[in-house]
Amino acid sequence: MKIVQNPDRTISVIDEDEKPNGHVEEISIENVLSEVPQLLIDECERLSQDGITRFIFDKYLTNTARKRISHSKEESRDISLDDILLDEYYISDEDEFNLMPSRLSFYDTETKLTCKYQRNKFVVDYFKKLGFQSGSSNFGPEFEQSFILSVYDDETGGILYKCILRIQPNLFINLIAEYGDFIENKKTVYKGFFSKTKVLEMLNETCPDIYKSIIRDVKLEDLFA
Repeated sequence: MKIVQNPDRTISVIDEDEKPNGHVEEISIENVLSEVPQLLIDECERLSQDGITRFIFDKYLTNTARKRISHSKEESRDISLDDILLDEYYISDEDEFNLMPSRLSFYDTETKLTCKYQRNKFVVDYFKKLGFQSGSSNFGPEFEQSFILSVYDDETGGILYKCILRIQPNLFINLIAEYGDFIENKKTVYKGFFSKTKVLEMLNETCPDIYKSIIRDVKLEDLFA
């Protein structure tokens, strides 16, 4: 069973065990219209001082998904009580994000923004600073976007290094670095929520020396921002 969140904040449950391939049951949930309280954002930032990215999620998506896959009356009752007692939003970390990696959050401590379009622009602009070029078939932040970084040899014009990037609407990224000669082409992959630190670590560990000055410049810009 797979649970995915759609761009309009409805969720779809794909029952891969009992239904034919491709069958999708759509569940409508209440859209949360109010703004995220500043006190919750402040607490989210305070908790992230341990170096772990924190998110603000809404309880409606979480509990609707839990109800759909719950297997006992006791579980359903506890979830219904949560609907009544819990606040509209709550703080969690990457462990919960990774349980349903298609879900959308309302805030994260990496971008420090609440508007999903501003958050997407923040991430796209960051990768453009690193030299990534947009793919030809990108249709905007509601869909997966692809980018590529290519580092060329000044003398031969051949590609020394290539990094392929895919960004999901919820800022889950898939980063694949390809390097080495044609005899032994190496690949390094990062999958997870966008993280400046993890992205720069991966690029620094895999890229040729000619590109490291760009990484250094971006680090300095972040430091003095």
